[in-house]
Amino acid sequence: MSFAPYIYSRQKVLTKMWSSAIRENRLGHAYLLVGEEGAPLKETAVFLAKSILCDNPSPLADESCHICTRIDSGSYPDFILLDGADETVKKEQVEGLESLFSQTALEKKGIMVYVINLVENMTEKAANAILKFLEEPSSDTYAILTTQNQTKVLPTIASRCQIYHLRLAPRDEVIAEAIKLGVSQEDAELLSPFCNEPKLILDTASSPRYPKAKEASLNLMAGLLKGKGATRFAAETASLTIKDKPALRLYFDLVCLFLLDVNAHSGGRSLPSYGKIVDGLAKKIKNPQEKLLQAMTMRQEIETNVNAGLLLTHLASELCKE
Repeated sequence: MSFAPYIYSRQKVLTKMWSSAIRENRLGHAYLLVGEEGAPLKETAVFLAKSILCDNPSPLADESCHICTRIDSGSYPDFILLDGADETVKKEQVEGLESLFSQTALEKKGIMVYVINLVENMTEKAANAILKFLEEPSSDTYAILTTQNQTKVLPTIASRCQIYHLRLAPRDEVIAEAIKLGVSQEDAELLSPFCNEPKLILDTASSPRYPKAKEASLNLMAGLLKGKGATRFAAETASLTIKDKPALRLYFDLVCLFLLDVNAHSGGRSLPSYGKIVDGLAKKIKNPQEKLLQAMTMRQEIETNVNAGLLLTHLASELCKE
């Protein structure tokens, strides 16, 4: 699906500034996109990269030219994406990027663009390596970095970038538009805090990873309502299907979302479709804020390559404590 409608309708300031920069040939060599959780940072960065390379920008990427379609298929050698949402970006990856981009562009366009999504998920050595690369930009190389937390980005990296902030769309509008695309009310409610773009909600809901994470998180909530034994069993069952980092992150995000609703039970709900579950948990869990903080802290451990099964079991154990 085309990403252009989102950019033109939801990010009008970014559209105006980027279109003008391309039209007047005054692009900077490094950009940092900042957005809260849910903002489609990677998708926006890739779209902007396409706009630089596109054969027929109007004024931004047309998403249908030969270059744009090759970027989508991963077969355009002068575009590289390092995704910190999947794995921690390491020094070796940055060095590989530098090695490739220190050579002459392979395509006749003569322009090379790289995207690093969630630069806060880089190792210290990788961050230092990319800093050196940013300090010595070549005339035909462009960098687009993204972050959900600008305070975690090295100031020396941020200072070398032009910074743009993505605006979040109202959640109720995102949910309504996602439902129009065919997403269920329940899935739209669950995914809208993490995907602030209806088409991304549809894509995530249709992915093989989401049903597993959703089922596992709902099983954990059901287990908490029944008791310790059922909760531990839910965690053990989850460990059979929730193994890689993206699945773990999604699972913990959904668990935290339920706990957040329980914590804010008297002040309003973000998951009306799961009202009965939230009501039951509110009666069962005496210290929801503490449980939420524990779950959020454990989510951070995913990036340390902790054993998934142990982490899921530990979460269940902590949630069961009085």
